Order: sequence, then structure tokens, then C-alpha cells
Amino acid sequence: MKDRPLTIAFFFGVLPLFYTLTGGLPKWVLGAEYLPRQVARDWSRFGRKKAYIADLDGRPLREGFRGFTGKMRFYGMADDRRFAPPTAVYQLQSLFSNADSHVKILNPRDYQMKSIDHFGFFKKSMNRQAWQESAEWLRG
Repeated sequence: MKDRPLTIAFFFGVLPLFYTLTGGLPKWVLGAEYLPRQVARDWSRFGRKKAYIADLDGRPLREGFRGFTGKMRFYGMADDRRFAPPTAVYQLQSLFSNADSHVKILNPRDYQMKSIDHFGFFKKSMNRQAWQESAEWLRG
């Protein structure tokens, strides 16, 4: 995966550097919102663990996932290769084995966009159709 070196540099270098020196991750780093120190620290820790959602020693945190039996929709962006590629979204969904869940992968082409990537869904430039589809799902 060509983005792996960037991902490793982000979780092992960029995040720890910024939360140590500035107390968080400035919004200009990713073009998203400011991440407070503890959020940036947790994200850095999770991103360095194979199990992702893990305790400080790297042991997977899984208790409670199977207990959720509600309705869930997981979103993945087809062009997100760094933070939550579609395979990771499907893996997260599998933890909620007793939930009524499904995954929706958004492809930029389906929304007449060049890119959505990890943060694009929450930007003003996101095609309103995706938000309308999400609202319809929430209304059930």
C-alpha cells in the first residue's frame, strides 16, 4: 500500500509531535477540525496498535460490541486509503455481530466529485445528495 509510509509517519510522528508541542492537532494539518490533546493522543495510540481499538498495552478492547443490538450504518469512503479504508470499516462492523447493521461505501463518482477521502463527508463541498440519503436512513 503506497500510503502506508504516510500513515505510519502520521501516527508515530506527526500526531505525537503536535500534541506534545502545541497541546493538540491544528485544523490546518488535515484540513479538518482542531483535535484537542487527549483526542490526538488517543488517536495516535489507536493508530499504532494492530487491533486499533486497544488498551495501553495493545490488548484489543472488544467487550460490549456484541451486546449492542440496535440499528447501525457504517460509512466508508472508497478513496480513503489512510485512516479508514473500506476494509477497516467492514472490520469495525464485524465487531457489532448482533446489531442490525450494514456498510455504505461512498464512491466520489456516484456524487459527481473528484474525491471524498476521510474527512470530505463533513465538508461544505460534499454533495448534498449524500446528506439527503443519510437523513432518509435516519428517518427510517
